[in-house]
Amino acid sequence: MAIEASSRSFKQSAPIFVLASAAAAKDEGVRQYALENLHRVCRTLSSLYSFAGAVSDLRGWGRSLRRAFARWLTKTPVEKLAYQSWKYKNRDGWTAQDIMRKVHPVTDDMQRAEIFTYMAKPRKTEDWNPLLTRSATADMNTSFYKKNGGVRKSFPALAQIAAAEELLHMEGSSSDTIAHAVNLITDHRLTHEAVPTNLRKSPLVWEALLNDMPVTGMVRNLGAMTANGLLGPMTESQTKVVNALRNGEKIEKSKAHPMQFLIAARQYSMGRGMKGNLTWTPNQKVLDALDSAFYASFGNVPVTGGNVLVAVDVSGSMSGSWCGNVMGIDGWFPIMAAGAMALVTLSVEPNSHLIGFDSRVHEFRLSGKTRIDQVVKALASINGGATDTALPVQYARNKGLKVDAIVSYTDNETWAGRGGYYGNRTGHVTEEVQKYTDKYGPFKFLNCGMTATGTSDVDHKNPNMFELVGMDANTPRIISEFIQGNL
Repeated sequence: MAIEASSRSFKQSAPIFVLASAAAAKDEGVRQYALENLHRVCRTLSSLYSFAGAVSDLRGWGRSLRRAFARWLTKTPVEKLAYQSWKYKNRDGWTAQDIMRKVHPVTDDMQRAEIFTYMAKPRKTEDWNPLLTRSATADMNTSFYKKNGGVRKSFPALAQIAAAEELLHMEGSSSDTIAHAVNLITDHRLTHEAVPTNLRKSPLVWEALLNDMPVTGMVRNLGAMTANGLLGPMTESQTKVVNALRNGEKIEKSKAHPMQFLIAARQYSMGRGMKGNLTWTPNQKVLDALDSAFYASFGNVPVTGGNVLVAVDVSGSMSGSWCGNVMGIDGWFPIMAAGAMALVTLSVEPNSHLIGFDSRVHEFRLSGKTRIDQVVKALASINGGATDTALPVQYARNKGLKVDAIVSYTDNETWAGRGGYYGNRTGHVTEEVQKYTDKYGPFKFLNCGMTATGTSDVDHKNPNMFELVGMDANTPRIISEFIQGNL
């Protein structure tokens, strides 16, 4: 419960299933505790649908479960409920209509009651609530939206639903249609989920969306905005994007990890998406701003405060033309991802140290102040031979380093065991870990495999050893949680 409530879970499906299991437990106290904390785990209507599906497989819809759902629907702030009611219409086979048929929530609040009516109605134009039809949005003649002859947003939640439904059902892409779409987006702060496919190529529509777009949403949509002509040189939109990515307060508020900006920069620089046929010509000013955001977001990384040895595989297969891409990141050599992660650790962990390894250990004079391109260049310049993944552990033992964690980045090639620090032959990683543990005590060993090779360097029965394969935006958080003993 605490992990999900503090936004530390990597995927919502796991805590939702745990909550559903608790809500179906034989112990009444456990069931009550789970249902009382429904809002802490299911923070969106989308996750509520998933919980409904999971809990339905485990128990019936008794009074306590219906009350918990009703409490969620009546306690969620009305503006938030309205926004989610049009944005999240179904998930895992459940819809808003399914929930409303099960729960029948009651409220004295007029806006919330209208939202409940909207959620309970099928998504057919003729069945929409009269207050939420296109004509009501276009004319705003009803007392809900007008008072004393002037437009009055007394009920912004309902007005947003009306605007979103109108926008979602717009047809064509004439100048008048686009102009009206822009007005709806601007007046009601609608997000890109409300924009139909026929309007997604309009620069004016994207410009309107950009006004209230958070940094993370902006980063996700850079390719689409550029492809559709919004981020041209010396445009106002380019200035908005660049200024946002260089704004320290906005970067901090986004809570995005540096790797999210670096991965986004890599994808954007390629001029094409990983899926689909979307292509664009990258804007260099935007790329430079993403680079700035990468360094500015170092403050978003949680500090473990431990002694962390970062070990990067510098064998030729990490950076040669024949090496594979990092799983999860198109067009990125393993040495690039490993160098970036190493730099982040050096920057945020005051007691960290970096080494390279192939068939022997390599020392580097690099710090957290070093630029990412310089780090990657230094690591790739070794272009070493065989890979002995046990060397970092043997190095720490022979040097007498009191480590709390060793994080190894490699392309997961099978250990060589021919080198050995000071000319000593090494054993398998698990053997070296045991030798270090016997001498200095337990520590965390994490092997981050940049590519999948079908081999493993860890003992999966040892709770102090952990292995990852590939990389995405969750990888840094998983590493941090493991080092801190939370996994």
